[in-house]
Amino acid sequence: MFGYYNKSLEILEEIGDQMGKVVLIRNIGKIYFELGDDKKGTKYLILAEKIGKKIGHKEVLRMVYTSLAELLLIRNKMEDASIYAELSQKLAEELKSRQGRSRGIAFMGKD
Repeated sequence: MFGYYNKSLEILEEIGDQMGKVVLIRNIGKIYFELGDDKKGTKYLILAEKIGKKIGHKEVLRMVYTSLAELLLIRNKMEDASIYAELSQKLAEELKSRQGRSRGIAFMGKD
């Protein structure tokens, strides 16, 4: 199932597209969560976070934080979800992203 994703990762590595790599790794993490493999899902999302921090792309990093918040919330891990939601919202404020702020607030459960 992940053969195409792995091939895509290879290509992104070859061409040096770090942003594309973060997005793809984030998507793989979300799929693992949806399949019920929280351990692998978390592993991939944390990897996406590390690369996002390394390249300094705030919008991509905000998306990773939002994904982590959303998936942890689904798993009833409220404290952890709140931490990532807050990180997502802070980046959304910096980026002046109203949609990002909205999602961050929703996942934090704040008014």
